[in-house]
Amino acid sequence: MFNDSRKHARLSVPKYYTGGSFHLIDGDRKYHYIRANDICVAGVGLDLPSAVERGKQVKVCFTSQEWRADFEGTVMWCERADRIGVSKQSYQNYRVGIQLSPENSEDNALLYLTLKDGFEQARPQQSA
Repeated sequence: MFNDSRKHARLSVPKYYTGGSFHLIDGDRKYHYIRANDICVAGVGLDLPSAVERGKQVKVCFTSQEWRADFEGTVMWCERADRIGVSKQSYQNYRVGIQLSPENSEDNALLYLTLKDGFEQARPQQSA
């Protein structure tokens, strides 16, 4: 496992979050409707079906009913982390850490705050 050296608090993205979707563009390769594991104001952790080279410049896209935003980023790490599917069969999966471009820190923070708000609204309300 990698050494977690994040400087910012991160939020776990609920497994079946329906408030928006993530996409990744890596040159000619495009990954649509991929799972985000976590997010912070400086980056996002994604699941991909194939490896992406560390240091590679990529574009992370987020779409929801309210808005669409594209973020430039750099692959900071990529490691194989296979998953078990619904059919109980293992499938190839890579966990990828993307550092969002610091030049767009206001947009990065807006994505984080939007998702945080969406997570809080999606939480079941507890009765008194």
